[in-house]
Amino acid sequence: MFGKRQPEPVERVPTTPSPENETRKPIPTTVEDTLIHSYVTLEYETLPPLRFFKIKIRGYPLAALVDSGSNRTLLGREGIKIIRKIGFPTDKNRGVRIRTANGQLADIKEEVRIPIELENAYQDVTVALLPNLAVPCILGIDFLVKFGIALDFASGEWYFAQHPHVRYRLATDTTSRETSCCGLSELNSEQERALENFFQTLPEPSPNPGVTELTDHKIDVGSSPPIKQRCYLVSPKVQEAIRAETDKMLAAGIIEPSFSEWSNPIVMVKKPNGKYRFCLDFRKVNSVSKKDAYPLPNMNGILDKLRSARYISTIDLSQAYFQVPLAKESREITAFSVPGMGLFHFTRMPYGLTGAPATFQRLLDRLIGPEMEPHVFAYLDDIVIVTPTFEEHMSWLKKVLDRIVTAGLTVNPDKCEFCRSQVRYLGFIVQQEGLTVDPEKTRPILEYPAPRNLKQLRRFLGMSSWYRRFIPQFATLSEPLTRLLKKGKRWEWGDDQDRAFDQIRDHLVTAPTLACPDFELPFVLQTDASSVGLGAVLTQTIDEEERVIAFASRALADPEKRYSVTEQECLAVVWAIQKFRPYLEGYRFTVVTDHSSLRWLHNLKNPTGRLARWALELLEYDYEIVHRKGALHHVPDALSRMFENDDTEETPIAAINTAHIIAAVDTVDFENTTDEWYRKRSMEVVSNPNKFTQWKVMDGRLYFLRPKKVISEIVEDLDRWKVVIPREYRQEVLRESHDMPQAGHLGTEKTYQRVAVSYFWPNLFRDVTEYVR
Repeated sequence: MFGKRQPEPVERVPTTPSPENETRKPIPTTVEDTLIHSYVTLEYETLPPLRFFKIKIRGYPLAALVDSGSNRTLLGREGIKIIRKIGFPTDKNRGVRIRTANGQLADIKEEVRIPIELENAYQDVTVALLPNLAVPCILGIDFLVKFGIALDFASGEWYFAQHPHVRYRLATDTTSRETSCCGLSELNSEQERALENFFQTLPEPSPNPGVTELTDHKIDVGSSPPIKQRCYLVSPKVQEAIRAETDKMLAAGIIEPSFSEWSNPIVMVKKPNGKYRFCLDFRKVNSVSKKDAYPLPNMNGILDKLRSARYISTIDLSQAYFQVPLAKESREITAFSVPGMGLFHFTRMPYGLTGAPATFQRLLDRLIGPEMEPHVFAYLDDIVIVTPTFEEHMSWLKKVLDRIVTAGLTVNPDKCEFCRSQVRYLGFIVQQEGLTVDPEKTRPILEYPAPRNLKQLRRFLGMSSWYRRFIPQFATLSEPLTRLLKKGKRWEWGDDQDRAFDQIRDHLVTAPTLACPDFELPFVLQTDASSVGLGAVLTQTIDEEERVIAFASRALADPEKRYSVTEQECLAVVWAIQKFRPYLEGYRFTVVTDHSSLRWLHNLKNPTGRLARWALELLEYDYEIVHRKGALHHVPDALSRMFENDDTEETPIAAINTAHIIAAVDTVDFENTTDEWYRKRSMEVVSNPNKFTQWKVMDGRLYFLRPKKVISEIVEDLDRWKVVIPREYRQEVLRESHDMPQAGHLGTEKTYQRVAVSYFWPNLFRDVTEYVR
């Protein structure tokens, strides 16, 4: 279950404290220890602002703490998620340890070399992975040397040594002050040895998931006749991946040959590292399956147990669902066919079945039992152990792991956390002092930037007005802001406006606007996407009033900015559901969006790519999507646009007349074009229409049907054949779409959308990007 751990060397590297650290209370250390100065818990008043760089990893933004007292760069949990998503290969470390500035030991098991971007400068940096780090990333001396960075903590600025006259501000983050060194429990050396000795007694990990006899999963389809679906067409490369995964599951006993009348199509979802994840499309099976009403634990009771926690451990089961056997009478319902190999069905509970979460919760409840309360409980994926003393914790930890082994289950040690003093859970920070509200719930509002123009001011007032009934004397409080909206009033943002803006923000993140969740009431999730970010707000109706449970927002990564509008809106839904998963899983909830076409999400035909991944990831949630007009979607809309950094007023695409573009295309001589590719493709389409089913020639013009058929089916403006533009006329179409006064001088994304509504040519987005630049 776990690997036995050998004694490991401690890396000892002398370091020099940073100017910032010199202002803090002295911390006793040895000169040989690797120091991570910036993350030692001290009295709040004694800490200067922590300094952060805003870096990017392959387009993904990350706030990174600057610590010139650390000799190496470290990635915490959020940073590790990014490199896992991208698929960077990691190197297993030989067992090096670092000692933090307060004397704690931390294991470094993996390292990875990644490209880091800072203010348009790029360097490859080797970083160590430390999941228990309390911040997303710590930038050490190695990073500063690699980039040639000079720090000026007195002024709060930094610069590249080669360009000393160009200065940048160091970002600050006061919420990070609440955390402790590397997020680890403050174990003394004797306790660390006891924990290490305990790990030594555990059995070796198994490459395959275990299987339990405590429960099994049944699929009740009533009197429904067998549902047989055709395989989705895939490329030879994907077919090879399907066969490889089938062989792997056969060897592990997860599937077996079948003679079933049922058949579910396979969907191979491509992961960021280029590999594929094997999934089945169970939507039709789920539609005829009876729901399992097995209850989830009472959340208020769980929070009460956490209030007195001093030591906290969380245990994760490896490939959890595959450790639950599938009832024999249900196995044939999960059948799938692999061309050239035959028909198979699952013997273990696969992912994507509507009743799977309830069955898994039933297993955990039988595993733990009421006799282990109040020190042990299970919710969703985690088995959680909480105790006031270390001795009790070790005792309960042994009892729980003994039960896991006896039940035939296996644990994923990489995702387990032991003897922590602080965790984020269900919107709270759980620590020795009790429960405090997780700053992440209110971060989007507290970080909301002050408006710089009328468009941004209207957006902020629209968001705050939505909750004006909870803000005393809102009209008086907002008057310095609303006076700027008066016709003919000059834009002058001063102290009065700053004061009003800050006061309104404070009201939005305190009671009564912000409420504690009531798990007896339904949740409503409002989502929105813009060209720069995603926004969401989780609410409940309490005493007939809409109350906020949590806010959320994030900027789009560079690749995500190239998604279509529909894909961005879909991404917002998936991201928000995953963000608020602890609140939503196991309950029926409503998703509110201003993009009406997202109601297709339950009914994708032949899903592929990221749309397939998103649709399948949401299979286990019980929700409905409803549409709200954009004019009433103030809060998530404002959160999604808080990352805009331009001062221009936005022109809606629909408000731009396209007659000038159509007129330009009417002058194209399609039949006498000099574009060899265009002429060749037209001839191929005419001579072999069965091969080129997404192409047609009509009235001398070549047309192309959008390759993403799912999007074409759900977005009315794109549900048509596109006129293919020959090479020599493309610049004219771009000029008419972007440069002409009636075009509105749109940015890259909107110019692309403007052209793509009716026209197509290879590498259209690339050409639009280059033209707009």
